Amino acid sequence: MAATVRDVAGRASVSIGTVSRYLNGQSLRDSNRERIEAAIRELNFKENIIAKGLKNNRSMTVGLMISGYVDFFATQIAYNIELELEKNNYSLTVCEFNNNSQRLEKKLEFLMNRSVDGIIIYVSNIYESQMLRKCVELGIPVVSINGIINGGEGIDSIVVDNANSSYQAIEYLIRSDHKRIAIINGQLEDYTYRERMQGYVKALQEYGIKMDPALISTSYQNNFLENACQSFIDIYNQLERNSRPTAVFTANMIMTYGVMKAINQLNLDCPQNISFIGFDWNPAFDVYRPPLTVVRQPENRIGILAAKLILDQLSGRRKSRTHITTIESQLKINQSVAPCKE
Repeated sequence: MAATVRDVAGRASVSIGTVSRYLNGQSLRDSNRERIEAAIRELNFKENIIAKGLKNNRSMTVGLMISGYVDFFATQIAYNIELELEKNNYSLTVCEFNNNSQRLEKKLEFLMNRSVDGIIIYVSNIYESQMLRKCVELGIPVVSINGIINGGEGIDSIVVDNANSSYQAIEYLIRSDHKRIAIINGQLEDYTYRERMQGYVKALQEYGIKMDPALISTSYQNNFLENACQSFIDIYNQLERNSRPTAVFTANMIMTYGVMKAINQLNLDCPQNISFIGFDWNPAFDVYRPPLTVVRQPENRIGILAAKLILDQLSGRRKSRTHITTIESQLKINQSVAPCKE
């Protein structure tokens, strides 16, 4: 016969109410929590999640909206969110909206119809969303990652310091004596790419380097890889030899793959002919020849923090509020940057 809450309480020498508070994520004295956890292990106690949801009028499910499935950064965040939620007996429902505002509204309506208890949204732009505002009005906790929601009163946001991250990357190239630094960026209407461009511009200005529009190119979301590839080929081939870039910085992972492809097609030697830094890390970049220097965002930490913010609101430990948490990235130095010889 399966163990019950009463059995756990008896074995741990605490009240049933104390066990219930533990199961609902409320704070307890360390001694009580340790005895309850020991009793759960000894009795092989399994909480009835369906019954708990019915009792608390909850689905024990959190919805996650992501902009696409091909982004390693986004999938790692989703993985860590799910791990953290599972520790607290919540499951995760994932929807993709391809950075389309109409699709976003439709998918949010789907999640609300599924009675999710909270919503985490991974965005790369600043959106206005009637459905998100409705969620907040209904008391459904919402956390945004990587972007900020317009009119997002009551929504917690987690963002990486994009401007400072790209500044550090460009500064590293400048200190390696590079002055002609190309950037392959996304559209400036997008919050993320606007911030990354600001870091690029600031670094050049602070080091007294004149910005050359011929070294700046935009890659479009519907085909980042091929756009980035062709953009760098065009920059390199259309400029005179003495005006060509000696280094390149890409503003996301897919663009990085595109410039890798371009470097191969141009038969350039990295880092002897061109130094290269990308934004976002992927395990493949460590086996690229040479291993790539990248701005690495703390995807594990971001996922765990997003889940904890939702869980804290669901447990009552934290009220919904408009707060932006800014997290620093790390410049992961490898072998794709060499001192400029020109």
